[in-house]
Amino acid sequence: MTTTDLSPAPGPTVAAPAVRLTGVGKAFGATYAVKEVTLDIRQNEFFSILGPSGCGKTTLMRMITGFEEPSEGTVELGGAPATGVPPHKRDLNMLFQSYALFPHLSVRDNVAFELKVRKHPRAAIADAVRDALALVRLDGYGDRAIAQLSGGQKQRVAIARALIGRPSLLLLDEPLGALDQKLRAEMQLELKKLQREVGVTFVTVTHDQEEALTMSDRIAVMDGGRVLQVDTPEAIYERPATRFVADFIGTSTFLTGVLEAGGLAVRGLGVLPVPGAGGAAGAAGAAGAEVHLAVRPENVTVAATAEELPTGAVALPATLQQTVYLGHATRYHLTLADGSELLAESGGADRSGLSAGERVWAGWDPERSRVLAE
Repeated sequence: MTTTDLSPAPGPTVAAPAVRLTGVGKAFGATYAVKEVTLDIRQNEFFSILGPSGCGKTTLMRMITGFEEPSEGTVELGGAPATGVPPHKRDLNMLFQSYALFPHLSVRDNVAFELKVRKHPRAAIADAVRDALALVRLDGYGDRAIAQLSGGQKQRVAIARALIGRPSLLLLDEPLGALDQKLRAEMQLELKKLQREVGVTFVTVTHDQEEALTMSDRIAVMDGGRVLQVDTPEAIYERPATRFVADFIGTSTFLTGVLEAGGLAVRGLGVLPVPGAGGAAGAAGAAGAEVHLAVRPENVTVAATAEELPTGAVALPATLQQTVYLGHATRYHLTLADGSELLAESGGADRSGLSAGERVWAGWDPERSRVLAE
């Protein structure tokens, strides 16, 4: 008798994460620099660890590289346990903020250094160096001295050296910190493009929010040794999980009040409508809970009268304190009836005709605000 196998066909093989951290913590004496971090970094993604100085991001990176061992938890690289594996035996490389180039060596010899130490054949090294310099668009620069290069060119040499051994993971420690603002903006796009071309997982540590938003596929925001949120740049900005994330990524105004069925009761301002039909209860806690309403300046409209605000907008009387021209936008500093500050922005130069000290109206779409429990 013939039997038929009715078990489901095997699904596609899912690649192990490039990095998996499970319950990772690092203590120095009685002080924890990193606490209970659990996250996966996917293969071939550009991942940023973002946070202020002292938040634990560098310590976390050092545990991935093997320069620090976790006090607790485990580290896996490409699905293999890495805890206890020394740095030189991990399939990764690191790019430092200082670039750590050898000033007495040419560009070619800097890039070739790792392969020479590993005693690769000379012909193979020459081919690899040529390909690496072409990858970072430095063809013809091989004979130049490091001192003859610009800041951006030095960074490209450092990237070529880091990638020549084809590691599966490249870690970048504040990679653009030594560059001026214009060059930083150019290199953000260059790094993103390069990462796509080489298909290597990039993990960067930075305190620069714009840098992280521009380059990353996903971002982990840290504070106090903990990861507060991991998500895409758009989700981190538009849907922050905590007040800290909303304040650290971009600029927000926070109005604190108590949840009611009809919205958020803010002393001195009344009950404000919030995201979600039927009010705020359940959005970030039970009715009666104290929460924060986060509003981005670009979502706030300033007008001479309430009637000029968009239909359905929250409408609050305010006093215009000052107007600041930022180039790409004009920022309005407002004071509400309860004495709290509210920021608003409009694109380009100020064309409102409003003056400091004038009574105005401020409003925003409730769906463009965010209720945060902490």
